[in-house]
Amino acid sequence: MTAPERTSSVISVERITKTFGAVAAVDGVSLDIAPNEFVALLGASGCGKTTLLRIVAGLETADNGRVMIGGADMTATPAHRRPVNLMFQTYALFPHLSVRDNVAFGLRQDGLRGGELDRRIAEALAMVELAAFADRKPRQLSGGQQQRVALARCIAKRPLALLLDEPLAALDRALREKTRLELMNLRRRLGIAFVVVTHDQEDAMTMADRVVVMDRGRIAEAGSPRQLYDAPRTRLVAQFFGETNLWEGRVTADGGRVTCPDLGADLKVASPLPPPGSSVAVAVRPERIALGPAVSSDENAIRDAVIEDVVFLGTATTYLVRTSGGAVMRVTRQNGVSALCERGARVGLTWPAAAVIVLDR
Repeated sequence: MTAPERTSSVISVERITKTFGAVAAVDGVSLDIAPNEFVALLGASGCGKTTLLRIVAGLETADNGRVMIGGADMTATPAHRRPVNLMFQTYALFPHLSVRDNVAFGLRQDGLRGGELDRRIAEALAMVELAAFADRKPRQLSGGQQQRVALARCIAKRPLALLLDEPLAALDRALREKTRLELMNLRRRLGIAFVVVTHDQEDAMTMADRVVVMDRGRIAEAGSPRQLYDAPRTRLVAQFFGETNLWEGRVTADGGRVTCPDLGADLKVASPLPPPGSSVAVAVRPERIALGPAVSSDENAIRDAVIEDVVFLGTATTYLVRTSGGAVMRVTRQNGVSALCERGARVGLTWPAAAVIVLDR
């Protein structure tokens, strides 16, 4: 099959729906992915992200909707004829084959032989730095090396896009961080789109150009990691994407503040507010809150609070602080910038009006 021409969107899914019994795993999702874009499908288990990835790969059939890849309609095209490759979470290596033969398997299925086959294998193994391991069997490799064999097998076919299902789930923290960087560098060197499914917000924030947060089969929000972290629109994304403090409130009669009964305070807000009397939710990221007395009339302030717990995280410390009104707030400070506070210490809390995020729903 001749590969489709690259277009402004290398992958487009249009109004995709997939149900399992009475459950809508994917519910009318539309999404465009550009060439060379790194997109993370992020969400809790059961949100529909893996089902959507499998529909793009051709391993699941949508009930409704259309899948376009490279400008061609691939909705009815079988998986082995689609110009994308899926790397499974379990890697799915053939245990009886060498590393070289694992990488060669898909190429031989495509009819590649001779010098071109050898060149493609060598190129893929060099790219994942496994040329010296070509004659080993998978059982002779570490988990991280097995993962790179699976990657080499995918990229050897030169797909328009690489699809990865929880590629870092089985790795320890140190290897996970190293592999994130390797995947980012590999995407830049290959110049193709990467679509990764993950439930780990740190993976998504670190690697992706754009994060698509899914919930109950739909896209809740999509944007760059910074956009979703600094200015989420919904309660779901504010709470799922990074740590946050969130309160329910009501816009004051003059329309300039938000009254939060649980917090026992009227919050100053820099962003536009809905009409007076409207119910809203507001959020503040823990690192935007300072421990200490109020220093500016433009800041929100809690003057009497007690540190209930201290969580040391290495580079930072998170404090769980109870206000006099009974609310518990998370406050994060970088270590080394100032002295650590002790459990039981009485403190004040301040944060600027610009740190308050007003959520739509």
